[in-house]
Amino acid sequence: MPPDTLYHRAIVMFCDEVAKLSSGKMKLDAYPSSQLGSIAEMLSAVKVGSLTMSMAVPAWYSNFMKPIDAFTLPYLVSSQQRLRFALDGAVGKEIETLGDGAGFKVLGYWLIGGRHIVNKVRPIEKPSDCQGLKIRVINSQVYIQAFRRWAPARSRWTRPSSMSACSRRHRRLRVSVARPRRLQAL
Repeated sequence: MPPDTLYHRAIVMFCDEVAKLSSGKMKLDAYPSSQLGSIAEMLSAVKVGSLTMSMAVPAWYSNFMKPIDAFTLPYLVSSQQRLRFALDGAVGKEIETLGDGAGFKVLGYWLIGGRHIVNKVRPIEKPSDCQGLKIRVINSQVYIQAFRRWAPARSRWTRPSSMSACSRRHRRLRVSVARPRRLQAL
C-alpha cells in the first residue's frame, strides 16, 4: 500500500507498538508500495521464510488454503459484529489451523469493511442490481463466479490495474455500499 493510505499508517503503528512493547528488542520495518514484490510474491516469501510477515485479503491466501476463499463471497455475513464474533471463536480457530498447515501463522484479523461496487449507472443494493454492468472484480475464483452469475460482463483485476483504470476516469462515479440481505452463513 502507498504510504499515505490508512492501511500503511496502521502497519507503521503496529511496528511502533511492537518496538514499544518489546522495549526495543524487536524491530519491524514497513515497506510500502509493493517494494518487496506483489502480494502473491510476498505471501510466497513468507511461506518459505525469506520474509517475516505480510498481510493480504482472504482471496490471496486462498492460493495456499482453498477453504479461505469462502470469505471472498459477497453478502456472506449480515454484519461486522457477526463476523468479528465468528473470527474470535470457532471459525477463527479453524482459519488458524488452516494457516498453520499452509505455513502461515495468523496473528489476528483486520476488519476493513465490505467491498464497494463503484459505477456511474445506479446504486447497488442487492446482487440483481449488477445485471447489465461490466464490473472489474478481485482475482478470486469464488468472487469471479459470483459476479459472473450476477453481471455476466465482468473482468478480473489486480489492485494496480484498478487504480490506473480509476485514475483515467475523471467523471463523477456513484459509490454504492451494498446492503446485504441477511444470510445465516455466520
